Amino acid sequence: MDNYYEYLEIDMNASQETILAATEKKSTEENVDQQKIREIKSILQNDVAKKLYDEKLVNFIINKRTAPPSPSLNIDNVKDVLNIDNSAIHDKYIWLATALFVFGIISGLVFSLTVNYTINVLVMIAIVILFYMDWKLLEAHGKATFSKWWMLFSPVYIAKRCKALGEGKKLLAVWLASWAFCAAGNFIFNSGTALLEQSACGVVTDIYRNQLHQYSKTCKNVTITHSQGKEHYGYAELNDGSTTDISVNETPNGQIYVRLE
Repeated sequence: MDNYYEYLEIDMNASQETILAATEKKSTEENVDQQKIREIKSILQNDVAKKLYDEKLVNFIINKRTAPPSPSLNIDNVKDVLNIDNSAIHDKYIWLATALFVFGIISGLVFSLTVNYTINVLVMIAIVILFYMDWKLLEAHGKATFSKWWMLFSPVYIAKRCKALGEGKKLLAVWLASWAFCAAGNFIFNSGTALLEQSACGVVTDIYRNQLHQYSKTCKNVTITHSQGKEHYGYAELNDGSTTDISVNETPNGQIYVRLE
């Protein structure tokens, strides 16, 4: 962890005037990192941010002088692993939420319907938690100029966040692109599934008539509940109100095989 006080060559208890003078002096030096100077100013000249930074710095110094901590899992250890430092405003919570959102989309292509629903519920809860942590970070730095309840509407939350920080819309563009990808994927998947269900329903009727010789039974509707690649599972609703489980296999040449369970 960088010790800004050592970098500025001042004491930790220095006044705001001393800190300002030290940062101005440092900024005039040759080859100095101006981005780092701006970061130091935003932290040390903000009372709330400075308090958070001072506490983290003291803990860091103390931990360096003591034995290594036990490897037990706690929030601080997780933050260390993720390298999340709340002494300055960052976008890591939003990027983590974006990664989870994309994972939720991909899970629909890999897992069954029931498993996918469970994963997406957990993903939505995790995203709301990450947004809340991000909002608390903004609040600690005096940038939470909008209600935390916007975190329930993720695109609006990110748009308001970008506006509050005066930054570009990169995060919003990435999030909207993820939503667009999700919508397009669902549309394509649902369209393909609807066509498959319609074709499978006709095959079910043929099975009852030509193989089982139950001419009074016809298929009214087929519902695919989950898929594993080219293998699909669901049920068929018959004209007498009964249902039967079915499986549908797609072949490379575009044909389908239906089996009544």
